[in-house]
Amino acid sequence: EAAQNPQPSDCEGDEVCHFFLYQGAIKYLNLHPNGAHAAEALTNLNATLTDAVIKAANDEGGDMYAVQQRKDLRKLLASLRAAASKTSAPGKTELLKKLERVSTR
Repeated sequence: EAAQNPQPSDCEGDEVCHFFLYQGAIKYLNLHPNGAHAAEALTNLNATLTDAVIKAANDEGGDMYAVQQRKDLRKLLASLRAAASKTSAPGKTELLKKLERVSTR
């Protein structure tokens, strides 16, 4: 049951920050693309990959902190794209469709 509890964070409504909390799920999919928890990981990642996260990845400009966050976000999304392409778990198609909306510049 403790594994199902969300980790405490300081994100408070920041969807991009919240997405970064799911790096472990992306790592899991990379290591175990068809593992016992792959479908759960995809479900969680689909839920956290919101329009706001996609917009943030596609934005331009901003101060040095926004630029760095966008760089880190794009790198994480590229890792997610690679992981999702290896799995056959339910939710893969929906997630890949969302990822198609992210610019790969």
